[in-house]
Amino acid sequence: MIRRFLQRSVDLVPWSLRHHIRNIPILKGMQQAIVNRVLKGSKFEYTISAGPAKGLRYPITLPDDKMIWTGTWERDFSIELAKLIPDGGICYDIGSHRGFIAGVMTMNQASEVHCFEPNPKNGQQIQEVIRLNPAQRIQLHTCAVSDCDGEAAFVLMSESSMGKLEGSSFQESVSGTNQITVKTRSLDSMIAAGDVPPPQLIKIDVEGAEEGVLKGATKTLQDHRPLICLEFHSPELLDSCCDILHQQGYETELVEYSDRSELPPNAVGHVIGKRKIQTRN
Repeated sequence: MIRRFLQRSVDLVPWSLRHHIRNIPILKGMQQAIVNRVLKGSKFEYTISAGPAKGLRYPITLPDDKMIWTGTWERDFSIELAKLIPDGGICYDIGSHRGFIAGVMTMNQASEVHCFEPNPKNGQQIQEVIRLNPAQRIQLHTCAVSDCDGEAAFVLMSESSMGKLEGSSFQESVSGTNQITVKTRSLDSMIAAGDVPPPQLIKIDVEGAEEGVLKGATKTLQDHRPLICLEFHSPELLDSCCDILHQQGYETELVEYSDRSELPPNAVGHVIGKRKIQTRN
């Protein structure tokens, strides 16, 4: 009974405060103590009660899914993403992790969400999200999105959110540990083959391999002009990805920073790519 009450206790906290609790030392300590002593290892199905993913049924495992449980996973980005989702649009979630961002998409009027996730453990979690939300059109593709079709080494990191293609420049020190071989596909190839419908929005979070995703989607960018929501993993990768988008007629805007000059050497952040509005002279 106590455990069940604690599992539902998050509903008692206003969503606007949930993100800030972890920054208040006393409350943060109390929260961690409850999770570690009472709820650690708990598994339960939960309907997210607030935030951009409100209404999504999710299989919670604590403490791994603590921020998903509170609806605050990637809070600021999720808020911005929810504003951009085209009503009735088709969305891609590339680097889908455990399916929360796909949930944000489907809870904000996306008609169809395609998840791309090569990590088998994360894929199992996404399948559970699909099972718990049968009214939502969510589909999992167990491949890594890249610039070509084939196979590649995929590095599994210690945290489930961290996995990358071996060629990624992000966190090179972990390269070569705990690898699996995964299928790679380019978006242009998948769309041409009819494996997926053309998107109106693409979210990309692939731990340093984002340039390859864009290089394998040049025809998609040219023909369908989807919105791009991309997480970059270094200032250099931001520059190279923006160059590709600009070449395809996109404008780009940083989310967390007001200007490129503000980025520290190890910056990780998000950039939004939108097609330019053509004006007549």
